[in-house]
Amino acid sequence: MLRNYFTLYHLASELQELLQDGYVFEVFSQQRNEIILSLITNQGKHLQLIVVTGHPKLCVYTREGVNRKHRNTAELMPDIAEKKISGVVIDPCDRIIHLQLEASYVIVLQLFSAKTNVLLKRNGITVNVFKQGISSETFAETSSSRPEILRSLERLVHSRAFFTECFVKTPAPTIMAKLGKILPGFDRQLARVLIERCGNNCSTEKIHSELATLFYELLDPVPSVYIDGKHGPEFSILHNPPKTSTRLETVIEGLNLYSRKTRQHLRTMELLLSALVFLIAVESPKTCSKNSQSVSRFATARRSTTQSASESQTAAL
Repeated sequence: MLRNYFTLYHLASELQELLQDGYVFEVFSQQRNEIILSLITNQGKHLQLIVVTGHPKLCVYTREGVNRKHRNTAELMPDIAEKKISGVVIDPCDRIIHLQLEASYVIVLQLFSAKTNVLLKRNGITVNVFKQGISSETFAETSSSRPEILRSLERLVHSRAFFTECFVKTPAPTIMAKLGKILPGFDRQLARVLIERCGNNCSTEKIHSELATLFYELLDPVPSVYIDGKHGPEFSILHNPPKTSTRLETVIEGLNLYSRKTRQHLRTMELLLSALVFLIAVESPKTCSKNSQSVSRFATARRSTTQSASESQTAAL
């Protein structure tokens, strides 16, 4: 549930409490595909808001304190240094968080899986972009052309007749595909959870009943991180997580713990894969010596395996 609309909705709400009337200290990048917004909260504390792009397992999290910048640090968006933060809001129609600043500046966190990016706008015009080549035009529709997620779901939840009408008249090959079309903000994972809760009874009445329960759960999050040794950490805001999960007080704390554990898990996987490649090379010295391309193939296999292992874990998000 890392990039789910409801997770980001609560994240924006918690950031609003921390950052309204705070300030932007600086913006920079020290690693490829990672941007750090160094901020000062309304209590005068330093807070880093970190956005990771192009990664299936990482997206956004925070870290307290001032970051010690490296030599290869790239300074970004200098125009908004020391600008006051007037508010933090989420787009009512999509997974986009806006940090509203003085002087008509807005930092736009575009938190899509393959299109995650950070943009700086002024008076509605994009003046700076973190990742070039990731267009935001696809998501530049006006709010009037897209359904507001919470209001649309509220109408469906409060009226079984309206839900049934939408369900019946919406063409789709499967129930999951049908739910994806009529339930804004519901990704495949949430649709799957809803179907699983219905069990063997997938009547419209049962689906509507379970939808109402799930909807109110999503509005009252229980942030938790479940450490699965086989598949890696998982983050959820649903009620009744596995007994071995670690429950957190806030979504911010949950995302922070999840991100730390995920980085540790990925590093461990990388070390294990490196050791495996080394053992294969040691066991096949003659083959490696006869063919100068063997080492290159081992390295390529290692990168491919790492990527495949990482991508295989995205189903939980």
